[in-house]
Amino acid sequence: MLELEPEYLNKIANQLIVISSLLSGFSIAVMANILVSNTEKRISNHILKVTTVAAA
Repeated sequence: MLELEPEYLNKIANQLIVISSLLSGFSIAVMANILVSNTEKRISNHILKVTTVAAA
């Protein structure tokens, strides 16, 4: 089995952290926009709750 250098693994981990933080930032921005919208429909409220749980 091929062993990877610790420096290489650190670079991969750093890239994954950056990608994950960017994606979470976008999802938080979308969720904030949905939260401030006033929806009175029941289906919209259920969709909002499900997407909030999924984003978390």
